[in-house]
Amino acid sequence: RGFCSRCGTRRRRDGRMPRLSDTDRFEASFDKRGPDECWPWSRSGVRDYGRILFNGQRQLAHRVAYELATGSPPADDVEVCHHCDNPACVNPSHLFLGTHADNMRDAAVKGRMRPNPSRGEASSRAKLRADDVRAIRSIRSAEGLSHAVLARRFGVCEQSIKFILDGKTWRSVQ
Repeated sequence: RGFCSRCGTRRRRDGRMPRLSDTDRFEASFDKRGPDECWPWSRSGVRDYGRILFNGQRQLAHRVAYELATGSPPADDVEVCHHCDNPACVNPSHLFLGTHADNMRDAAVKGRMRPNPSRGEASSRAKLRADDVRAIRSIRSAEGLSHAVLARRFGVCEQSIKFILDGKTWRSVQ
């Protein structure tokens, strides 16, 4: 009684908590362990990225940790990645800057990428077969039918026809 259960700050005489600075609130929100251990953000789920209101904006906790450790915020187009692969970790020694491609490459090297979902006919959601895709392309080039007509004929939406003809989907089918 009289102290905050999370950070141990003493309540004011009127019973309210004193307003903490953003940095103090941040530092009260994780479990600081050894220098080589993860410092888990305690205000998030088990495997979730922590979030905090910092400098008037809702931000990811590991980005704030990087900013506090280096003195400058990371650029918006740069990701703060984890060496430890623990999204809840805010230990600055576990964080590094990288592009999205760097982060995906790191995940692939560490075996954290999920295998690609089934594509084409192997997908349980596929409405077309490879033969249908070949037919759509040949009918379009021979008869010049509109996307709408082709969509009705093959039982799919016009956007699906457009993506097939533009090579955005079914690229593996020649």
